[in-house]
Order: sequence, then C-alpha cells, then structure tokens
Amino acid sequence: MGYDRISALPDCLITQILLWLPTRDSIKTSVNHQTRLQKFKINYDNYNSFGNPSQIREWIVTAVDHRGIQHLDAEDQSAKCYICFLPVNIYNSKTLVSLKLQHVVAPKNPEYVFSLPCLKIMHLKKVRYGKGGHLFMEKLISGCHVLEELNLVRYQYGSMKTLCVRSQTLKIFCLTFHPVRSGTEGSVKVDAPRLKFMSFSDRIVVKNLNSLLKIHIDTDFNIKPLILLSEVLSKRDTIHEFLTGIASVIHMIISQPTLEVLYHYSKLGPFPKFYNLAQIQAAFSSTSLPLLSVFLESCSNLKSLILDFSVSTDPEPEQKMDLTKVPQCLISTLERVVINKLNMWEGPGMKLATYFIMNSAVLKKLSLNDSDLTKQEIDFYNGFFMLIRSSRKCQVFFDDMPLIMLGRN
Repeated sequence: MGYDRISALPDCLITQILLWLPTRDSIKTSVNHQTRLQKFKINYDNYNSFGNPSQIREWIVTAVDHRGIQHLDAEDQSAKCYICFLPVNIYNSKTLVSLKLQHVVAPKNPEYVFSLPCLKIMHLKKVRYGKGGHLFMEKLISGCHVLEELNLVRYQYGSMKTLCVRSQTLKIFCLTFHPVRSGTEGSVKVDAPRLKFMSFSDRIVVKNLNSLLKIHIDTDFNIKPLILLSEVLSKRDTIHEFLTGIASVIHMIISQPTLEVLYHYSKLGPFPKFYNLAQIQAAFSSTSLPLLSVFLESCSNLKSLILDFSVSTDPEPEQKMDLTKVPQCLISTLERVVINKLNMWEGPGMKLATYFIMNSAVLKKLSLNDSDLTKQEIDFYNGFFMLIRSSRKCQVFFDDMPLIMLGRN
C-alpha cells in the first residue's frame, strides 16, 4: 500500500500545491482531505472550460463546507454566465471573512436566515434582483454582525424598492448604480453610525452618519437629462437632508453632475455649513464657478482645494463668474490649491488663478497643471504673481515644477 506523503506536508505547502492544480482537480482533492484553505478564487472567464453554472455552484459549496475557507472570490469576466441562486449554506458560513461575488441572481423569495458571524468584507457586483431583491440584501447585511466593508454594483433590470443599508459596524460603503431600463425608481437609505468612508453614484438617503470622514459623491439626484430649477425645487428637501447628513466629513470628492445640481440648489436658499471639511476635490466648469464661492463660504476651515477645471462651451461664460467675495477660509486656513486642466490664456482660467493668489492670505502652495506655458510665459507670470500675491510664504508650481518662489528677498 502506498504512503500518502502529501497529506503529511504542512497546510501552507499543500495550499500552494493546490493553487497550481487545475480547478477541477483542486476541488476534487478538497473532498479527500481535511486541509483548510484560506482563500478560494474562481475566475470563470471561459464558460466552456468550466461547464454549467451548477458545476460552479458545487465547487463553491464544496470549498465552503469541506475546507472552511475564509476568503471566497467568484468572478465572471465573460459576462455570459450567472451563478443562479447560490445554495443557502454560502450565506451561513461560520468561517468566511471576505465574500466577493459577481453575476449572482438573488433569490426571489428570501425566506432564509442569513448568518455570517465572521464576515468583514462583502463585494456584490452585477447582481440580478427579482421582486424580493431588496429583502435579500437587507437580510444578508443584517446577518453580518461584524461587517466593515460593503461594495455594491447595482444593475437594475426592473423596479426595485428602496434598499435599506443598516449596520452598526460598517466603516466603508461603496455603491455604483447602472440603470439598465429607463424610468426605474428606488433609492438607497444608509444608517451606519460608524461609517468612515462612502462612495456612491446612486439616489441615496443618509441617516446617522456622524462618524463619516470621507465621501465621494457622483449623483444627479435623479434629475436628468436637463437640469431645471423646478426639478431641483421638487427635490430640495431630499438634497438638504443629504447635505446636512454628511456635515461631519473631513474630505469630499464631488463630480461635475453633482455640482450642476448643487449649483441650482444653492439659488433656492442658504447652503449647509461644513465646519469639519478640510479637503475638497471637485470638477468645476467656468459656468459653475459661482457655486465655488458658495462652497468656500460654507467651509470655514478648509485647508486643501483640488479643482479639475474646464471652460464651458457657453458663449458668455465670463458673465456667470462671480469671485468677488473672499470667504473666511481664504483669509485664515486655506494652505494648498491645485488647479488641473488649466489654460492660463483663457479668461476664466487666468481669472481663477489670479483670484486665489490675490486673496489667499495663508496660502503655501498653488499648483497650476496642464498649463502648457513656454519659458517666456512663465517669466511673465512670475513677475505678475509677485506683484499681486497675498501670502509671502506661497510657492507656485507650474505642472509640478516649483518655478516661482513668492516672498523671496
């Protein structure tokens, strides 16, 4: 009788051997041995090479039930195969710490009790939701008692009710929304008191986010394609509730579509205050610059500002710019300004750079990127900025090169 030398090897070495085996052989081996696997990843980018979805489900179940894996990652690169209705034992694993699934069909009638007591990371992408999709997600999230990171990519193929994300442990929440059919409704409500970072491109309602430190906003608040003041007026309460709900953030990244909506919203009344906000990264056009002054007035402790600037195709963009006000942050706290995609020879670009160099009393660094200036042009701006500077400690960079030192003796 032959001696099984492989079984006597350390678990870590057996794991490495299994990783080099074809998927079928590795899974088959897992049934004959009790060695635990830390991570099981299957990338079924070729439908024919792996067989039908039932075989894939069987492999995953075997890995979870017989090997006690901690990290499960099932990904479909081909976008042709869906793992339909994964068996319930996947959602009742006592060992899973990380669960990443793509192309999964949510159960139509989620009458299950979900329990993932060790799960900290969950990524669900391109999930097909039926009538009970929102219930499936809500019960799944509620069954993860130590969940810290949740990443959802929603492809909406039909009507879906409001999804409620409630978690006492969640720290990171990323949400991307891709409506496949026009006219779909629904939104996402977030109640996560320990949330630190949130990124989303969806219709969202926030609650109890006092711990939120960083947010990436990319939403039009379901106002499209042409933004009308009447539409913004109808969503005023929703927008106000959202802005006040994220008032604790320190770092904000905001997209151009969101800014366009907020620009019209700012015309309807006072803009909320962000006393903790220290850094903003935003995509401003020349026509939305009036909102920049509104934002700056609302951020009295802002220290860093990064602008991706573009000149609008509007025939009269200059008439819409109003940078005559000097907010408190320019006087007392703003130390760093970065302006990307800046053309100094265009009126709005020159006006914007001049505004910050003239009015920022404590500015330490002004970076003007993509300016495409010659040496003679740089020399011109060198002398010009020397004359109009407000902060004697400010260093100006052209395309990350420190070519001007203001305040030198």
